[in-house]
Amino acid sequence: MIATRQLAFTFKAKVNGQEISPETIGLHSFNRFNREVEEFVAGNGRKLPMDEVRVSIESGSYKLLVALPALLASQVEPDLQRLARGESLRDVDQRRTIVVRHWQQRAKTEDGFSVEIGSSGFSLSTIRVARDTDFHTPDEDEWVEVEKYVVGTVVDIGGASKANVHLALDDGGTLIATSTEDYLRDQRQNCLYRKVQLHIAAQ
Repeated sequence: MIATRQLAFTFKAKVNGQEISPETIGLHSFNRFNREVEEFVAGNGRKLPMDEVRVSIESGSYKLLVALPALLASQVEPDLQRLARGESLRDVDQRRTIVVRHWQQRAKTEDGFSVEIGSSGFSLSTIRVARDTDFHTPDEDEWVEVEKYVVGTVVDIGGASKANVHLALDDGGTLIATSTEDYLRDQRQNCLYRKVQLHIAAQ
């Protein structure tokens, strides 16, 4: 098969404060990143002709160029389009999802870590995984700010290390709301074992 399309995986990171490059990349990082790129390209198609993929290394951080045969390009392209459209990993191949989430986790914890996926022969914008991106799967918790009023009976108040209020809710269950020592100290009425309405802000 003739390779007609190409992906460029650019790996950026710092080792001892120095930007990684083909000359400075360590053996472990070299092997790990190349293996992750192979897993991303292969996806769940373990029987695809990976030996027909051709690679080369270019300067500019650590850039791995991957030339794909037509069959493999057709398997990768739908997921590339999904990733280029946004940060949701919905419907992305499971193995590619694992790789992207791993890169995202490293970007959150490692200085200067990022991965960019550029392309030639695909009508796609550059895909970037970095500290300020948020690639995620739909089943991950999505937090939103809310404010609401709740009614219940105060069953505990104060705390030795953290000021909070324990509220037995009218509809069952117990809510623990964080407060401040100053706020609780300034309350003129003893609310313990009394029904109250609380205004809370939460995620």
